[in-house]
Amino acid sequence: MSKQLSSRTGSYRGSHDATTRSTAGVVPIEPSHPAARRRSGSLLSRVMLIGGILLLVIALAGLGNIWLQYKQGRDLYAAVQRTGGVTSDDVVGAAQGDTGTLDVDWASLAAQNGDIVGWVAVPGLDDVSYPVVQASDNTTYLRTGFDGNYSINGCIFMDEASAADLSDPHTVIYGHHMNDGSMFAQLAGYTDATFFSEHPVILYATAEKTYHLTVIAAYAAQENEDMRTTSFASQQEWTAYVQDILDKATVTDGKTVASQITHLYSFITCSYAQKDDRTVVVAIEAPA
Repeated sequence: MSKQLSSRTGSYRGSHDATTRSTAGVVPIEPSHPAARRRSGSLLSRVMLIGGILLLVIALAGLGNIWLQYKQGRDLYAAVQRTGGVTSDDVVGAAQGDTGTLDVDWASLAAQNGDIVGWVAVPGLDDVSYPVVQASDNTTYLRTGFDGNYSINGCIFMDEASAADLSDPHTVIYGHHMNDGSMFAQLAGYTDATFFSEHPVILYATAEKTYHLTVIAAYAAQENEDMRTTSFASQQEWTAYVQDILDKATVTDGKTVASQITHLYSFITCSYAQKDDRTVVVAIEAPA
């Protein structure tokens, strides 16, 4: 009996021991606690929120900097207009008839920037009234203001190859197309027939004379397109150049004859209609 009991007991013990051995190396998996999941999700949400706020702050700082640069550009040229003594009323008054003079304080402007060669204004467009400068290259005034300091607006400037005294047949003048409508931005409107007809005159003044220019054509051109040739080997070459402009123009006055033109003024700005496009507004001196 004792043997059987012992046997049974041993069997029992054996079975118990086997069970113990089979489970001894297993680490029990604790069930995920809802509070832990909430803490983890809350931390991730906070990180994402902080990251989003930082990105927003950076974006707002960038926009604020751009706004500040535009404001500085407008303030600069408002001050230059005061220095030159040129107001919108002066521009409108000078445009009356074909002989009105735009009175500019050339001495004060030259004291501020010796590169000044003229003043350009469009009657009826208050945002287009600026001094024109000329450097020995076409890059200096891309981001240099009239005061000689960095400016996102740059300057309105004459092509390096154009004669400042207007003695060559083609005078080329550039200006940025600013998103706030300043500089030459409004000239992009000339490719619209209504705008073209409503703003037919551009004034270009020098220390010697105010030129009343009549807009004859406007067109969009690619950056690498010939817009700035200033010298020509023959009258035939010149006439062909003028005719090509009239042929490709989006809008024209419908009456200009290429063979009768002796001097062109091209005012060029970016158009943004397509990548690297330029708007070219072409004018001639009003007939005497």
